[in-house]
Formats: sequence, C-alpha cells, structure tokens
Amino acid sequence: MAKQDSGKRLEEMMSELKKLTGISEKKIAHLIGVHKNTISRYKTEGVKKTVALALQAVFGVNPNWLLYGKGSMFLKKPTKVQMETLLNQPQFIALKPIPVVKSQVSSSFPKLSEEDIADFLYLPRNILEDVMAISMQDESMSPTFEEGELIVFQLQPVDIKSGDIVVVKDEWNELLVRRYKLRGKAVHLVSDNPKYPFFTLEKHTIVGKVIKSVKIRDHSF
Repeated sequence: MAKQDSGKRLEEMMSELKKLTGISEKKIAHLIGVHKNTISRYKTEGVKKTVALALQAVFGVNPNWLLYGKGSMFLKKPTKVQMETLLNQPQFIALKPIPVVKSQVSSSFPKLSEEDIADFLYLPRNILEDVMAISMQDESMSPTFEEGELIVFQLQPVDIKSGDIVVVKDEWNELLVRRYKLRGKAVHLVSDNPKYPFFTLEKHTIVGKVIKSVKIRDHSF
C-alpha cells in the first residue's frame, strides 16, 4: 500500500510540477534520466528511492514526502523562470541511470549481467564513465559510510593509492567496501569500523575505486 501511495503522490507532484515550471511530463522524465513510460509505471507501482533522489536533485522535490508522505511536497519550490534559466544554460546536464549492483554478483562481474542489477541511481551525465553503485550492507565502514548508503565507484583500471576506498570481490562473488592500505609490501583491506577485522588482497579482486556516496539523512531510508 505504501508504494501505491507514493505512486499517487507522484501523480500529484507531476501535475503541480507542470503547473509551476511549464514543462511537459516527457521533458521532466528526460531530465531525470528515465523514459516517460517509466514515470507512468511508477504512478501505478510506486516510486523507487533512487528516482526520488533524482527528482530532488533536479526539481527540489522532497523525497520523504514522495515516498512516505512526510513534510511538504518540495524542499524548494521551482518556478518557471528558474527552470527556463536552467535549461538555457549550456552547462546544464540532465541525469543518466547508473546501475546499482547487488552485494552478491555473478562470477563474471564486473562484466555486467542483468541479474547483477538491483536498481538504478540517477547522476549527472558528465559523471565519469564505467561507474556503478552498491548499497552499503553493514556498518564495516562506519562512520565514513552508513548502512544503506549508496556507494558510487569507478571500475578498474583506475589509479589507487594507500588510503583510498575500494570495492572488492571475494572468492564467493560478494562485493565489499574497504579502505586500501599499503603496509610495507603487503596490501591490507581495512574497515573504518574497528570492530571489523582487516583482510589481505589474497582471494580478493579490486573491482573499482569509490568516488562518492549518496544518502538522504532520514531514518526512513
């Protein structure tokens, strides 16, 4: 029922957004990196968290209102003049979908298969190539990253130095987020949370380097 409620709120928000900005639903969909038919599906099936983030980034929509009915519809209500100014800026870049992969992936990963994808995160189109994201599954990197936070990483080959945070794949094809540490000639993969032990690179493959994280500071997420 909660997902269906978010679909109803999406329909209400889209109607209000079109009145405020004067742009079409097709254009709104394009600006957050999805097809117009996807918006129609979300109205029926409910809104995903990553889409709520995209609507927040471009239009100032309150994701907690959209998903849970908390607070007001907009964090900052857009205007037609603001949107026209934004769209006419040559540097304005719409969003594109970045795959959010599961914590357990196929043996061929980082070669991506459909079964590896859990969701999509919508980020600016000028972001680096070969980028994916993963949801933090535990508190091993606390306080740097919280459980549930989306961790964005660039696939190898990429320059990695001691102290960088990386995503590694273990022998069971599980993805883990750890800090890369050089200790003499040995590479240690270390948790920021001291309650978690470190491990060596043996039987682990570095698949990418973390470049950013995405979260909403609300207990509902």
